[in-house]
Amino acid sequence: MSTETKGLGRSLNRSLVTWFALIALLACGAVGVLTYVSQSEGIQNTGYRQLESLRDTKIEVITRWANERGADVSLASRRDVYVDFCRANGIGEQGDESRTLAAMTRLRDAYGYHAIFLADPSGGTILTTETTHVAGENLPRRQRYLHEALTERTFVVSDVLISKVYHKPTMFFVAPIVSPDTGELLGAIGFLANMEQSLYPLVTHTEYLGETGEVLLANENLMAQSPLKYQQDAVTKVTLDAEPIRMGASGKSGRIAHDDYRGERRCCTARIEAEDSC
Repeated sequence: MSTETKGLGRSLNRSLVTWFALIALLACGAVGVLTYVSQSEGIQNTGYRQLESLRDTKIEVITRWANERGADVSLASRRDVYVDFCRANGIGEQGDESRTLAAMTRLRDAYGYHAIFLADPSGGTILTTETTHVAGENLPRRQRYLHEALTERTFVVSDVLISKVYHKPTMFFVAPIVSPDTGELLGAIGFLANMEQSLYPLVTHTEYLGETGEVLLANENLMAQSPLKYQQDAVTKVTLDAEPIRMGASGKSGRIAHDDYRGERRCCTARIEAEDSC
């Protein structure tokens, strides 16, 4: 073999080694990128699964809380003490006011309601655990839910509202009171839930979202129904115009990385729960 041929062989060998090295480095780089992307996706998926688990747990808490309040008012509407008082009022007789009010007060205090009240078939308040002047106040939202419960003879629950009396978040739970003997409509019983005492601590408190995360509630109109971490006095006053909220309000469940109501990028999960009685 000539010297020229030997030189060409060494040059070719060096070129091949160089190319093989470059290909190997590219392959290692590709594996490194794929590994990084895979790990990033894995971390994100783990985060989403934790969010979904927390979301579903909170939904169970809310559902159980609402069912318990619904059971309270439904059972109360059939209790003799309230049926008898409404029946007596309907025929112009004097019911046992002290006994009835004592029963209402015990129920209010035991389960943390703002107030419990009884109404006649026209929606007029006939007895309440509130101060006497409240019965004569103009309370249009209370009248609205009373009217619906009385005309439809059905259990009614409101969105979260700011009470005109207590100036705090509340929900109305109202049920008609019907004579068990004749089916006659005798009146209605209503409960005003104390959201700050009974529901919000169960929903908004969590140890798993760090310093910046939060659990929040919104209705189908995107209105805040629970306190916000980054905006004071938000309940029923702030519209949460963010894609995760819109997604939940439109009936969709899922995962999304999107700006929140502050414009901050977050990993979010959304889910809507239908309430037939709302």
